[in-house]
Amino acid sequence: MCEVIYAKKVGKYVVISCNKKINSISFTDSEPKNDPTKSKIVTDLKKYFEGEVVDFSGYDINLDGFSDFERKVFNEVRNIPYGNTVTYGKIAKLIRNERAYRAVGGALRKNPVPIIIPCHRVVGKHSVGGYTPGKDIKQKLLNLER
Repeated sequence: MCEVIYAKKVGKYVVISCNKKINSISFTDSEPKNDPTKSKIVTDLKKYFEGEVVDFSGYDINLDGFSDFERKVFNEVRNIPYGNTVTYGKIAKLIRNERAYRAVGGALRKNPVPIIIPCHRVVGKHSVGGYTPGKDIKQKLLNLER
């Protein structure tokens, strides 16, 4: 199943899921190739982009092909509450690898499911930090959660 949905405040995104696991969520400029179905993930993402607090913790994510370190980072980032931010250094400490703050950023660049793994909530010590879809989208997501 591949769905393209427009999130008014942020942009369009594609959700790909197989066998009840979410494989990826990515931002796109493409137009929908099909009508979005009424799947739970699509409904929850629409609610999120409309400013509702949504609990994404129940979604099973396909993390096959990622290293143990990357999985630790992803799992820790999933614990960041809505509306909060944590630094890359804090994530490194939480996974008991204090010096790996840059590697945390590297892992988050590979995040297959932004929003469900809310890597936009991880910021630099002195800046908003990077974000694969773009810093402007990261800032919009942070503003949405305020």
